[in-house]
Amino acid sequence: MSQTWLDILKSELAKAIESSGAAVPGAKLRQRVAHAAKAQGLEFPPPEMGKFSEFVERFPADFIVRRIPGSDLLIVPANRPELLGAKETGQSRNARLRQDLFEALTTVSANGRRIAYYVPETDSVAWVEVDQPLPSTAIALPKASLENEIATRRRFAEETVNSVDLRKNLDEVLERENALRMFGEVVRSHGLIREWHVFRMGILTGELRKWSVDNGVAWREEWVESNSVQANAVAAKPTRVPPDSRRQLDLLADGLTTEDLARITVPLDIVLRLLAR
Repeated sequence: MSQTWLDILKSELAKAIESSGAAVPGAKLRQRVAHAAKAQGLEFPPPEMGKFSEFVERFPADFIVRRIPGSDLLIVPANRPELLGAKETGQSRNARLRQDLFEALTTVSANGRRIAYYVPETDSVAWVEVDQPLPSTAIALPKASLENEIATRRRFAEETVNSVDLRKNLDEVLERENALRMFGEVVRSHGLIREWHVFRMGILTGELRKWSVDNGVAWREEWVESNSVQANAVAAKPTRVPPDSRRQLDLLADGLTTEDLARITVPLDIVLRLLAR
């Protein structure tokens, strides 16, 4: 299939998602592609395309297609699977990778001997030393590295940050020994934690999608979770925290990075109580 058609499909899908903030129905995307083709003087559909749904599915590294029995199919970019669960603009911004997969894709092994494997039978991640036996069906997941983590943060600065001074600050921070921690502190201080989360989510899901295609592993919707359950935290019944527990919480907080702290949801009533002090 011509690269021209693939480019049109990607472009129209991106425009539709920018407008709706959710997965795009196949019929709607087909209509957009037809209009774009007409504007370029192209015949649509070309004889070699076949069914539109089958055309999209020829590019598993670029798109994820969810077929819904008795309804239209849904299409999203390969690096935006969280959009399949988004019913309104912005909902997908709370999505995240399942914790074991997130850790596998982002944890840098200190000595390089621990490798993360995916076990299809149990849909789980197993960390194995290089000289230890592992399940015969286990497939190595993309290996995290400090270089890749820094490169991802540089991309974020270049592609997302508008301020020249802030980009320069982030570049300088990423040259230091504790680059990852300091990057998180700078991003948080400038109110960009949410943007960083969305950007990193796209990078990681794209990497996971490519890995699944390359290794013939079927994509599972369970790999992308929603944080919506955390919204119920405000309704949680307050309890008295013993002094010893308070000290343990203080010690725990000291051991967390800024990025770790940014992922913690605090009930609104607690925030108001602290501000009132």
